[in-house]
Amino acid sequence: MILISMIYTRYLKGRDFSGYISDMSINTKGKRKLIFNDKVYYWYVKVEKDGSHRIHIMTDDKKVNKIYPMFDTEVPVTPEYICKIIRRHIFEV
Repeated sequence: MILISMIYTRYLKGRDFSGYISDMSINTKGKRKLIFNDKVYYWYVKVEKDGSHRIHIMTDDKKVNKIYPMFDTEVPVTPEYICKIIRRHIFEV
């Protein structure tokens, strides 16, 4: 195991990884898919440790990865609501 680590370290030494974007896609298990303006978005709702609910929205190419708090947990999170959030994000950028 140590030999493999040493070889890997020597291989990576001196290489420039600045600006490197991974070509691996995100894990889509447990996420909902939404197509908006011909772009694929994935989203899910997660309950944090403090009990607050957060909406996670991301793209397959990892260029968009946003987390939004849910202010009212009684309101259902629908694809239309996610589209409204994405539309707001596009105009912010």
